Amino acid sequence: LEDQARSSLAMRALDAALEMATRRAQAERASTTPRLYGAGGLASGDELVDPTRTRAYDRVTSEVGLRLPVLGSRARIVAANEQVSASLRRREAEVELARRDIIRRVRVAYADLWTAQRTAQLSRAYLEDEATMTRVLQLRTSAGLLLGSERQQLLSSFEVARTELTLAGHDAERALQELRMLVAADLPGFRSVVGEEGC
Repeated sequence: LEDQARSSLAMRALDAALEMATRRAQAERASTTPRLYGAGGLASGDELVDPTRTRAYDRVTSEVGLRLPVLGSRARIVAANEQVSASLRRREAEVELARRDIIRRVRVAYADLWTAQRTAQLSRAYLEDEATMTRVLQLRTSAGLLLGSERQQLLSSFEVARTELTLAGHDAERALQELRMLVAADLPGFRSVVGEEGC
């Protein structure tokens, strides 16, 4: 599940956001550093010398230069670069925290699902003995070995087990929905605990 979460849409969106922040930082750094540039051209021209004559010529031009940021001191440029770097590091930390949070949420949802499935399994096993226990308690009450209130108290544990089974079903559904959302995939190996137990 963690591998599926690592390749999920949410993780890819985080990676894309970090890539965009990195490119933006690189562009901002490049705008404050010296840049070498060059240009060249070839032109053909016709010039009128007098009303009866023209002169044709070709012209080649070239230009090479170095651009330096001059509007601002060196200290301001260094401070701007440091601010860009700090902003990028902060964004990287935020993305890493978001990645870890997704993995943590997958683990918690899986643990919740596992717990709900085990609770449902135990509740079902306990409820299998309800008919037998009801007969035994009735016989003991009839024989005077057990008070009616004690019998009711013991039988109420089956109601608690039914309630636990229902709650486990709801917990499992919530955990499955969370897992499906986090890994952005259907999870055929996992089923609700209301039916047969999955996993």
